[in-house]
Amino acid sequence: MNHRRKLLVSFGASALMAPFGAFAQQAKIHRIGHLLFISQRTFMDTGRHRALIQGMADLGYVEGKNFVLEDRFADGQVDLLDQFAAEFVRMNVDLILSTGTPAHHAAQRATRTIPIVAVADADPVGNGLAASLARPGGNITGMSTSAAEL
Repeated sequence: MNHRRKLLVSFGASALMAPFGAFAQQAKIHRIGHLLFISQRTFMDTGRHRALIQGMADLGYVEGKNFVLEDRFADGQVDLLDQFAAEFVRMNVDLILSTGTPAHHAAQRATRTIPIVAVADADPVGNGLAASLARPGGNITGMSTSAAEL
């Protein structure tokens, strides 16, 4: 095949494959509702935000590319948590990541269908978030910080 013919074939193949490449590029961007009982300043000062973004990157998730983090900080105001959790349900987020027992409860009250990841609850069974550590049930998962049961 001469050079000109190879060039035409490659352009033709590129033109045919372009729509498929564009389709593949349009992967879903996951929306994570991040419900925090603490203040934004506390969250940022402790390095938790950086650690979260790095942990997601380690798993292949890049903020703005294939996931969006919707942070809501209650600054210790319990009444705001229910409003924020309801907002996440209206937004139809893919996941709610909650920090602090009051935030876990607000997310639990807001939805029984959207998955909830409760970050480090001291007593998820005693707090009514899980039926047991072995079989939590429902739509809540996470990590217990209770050393006694471990």
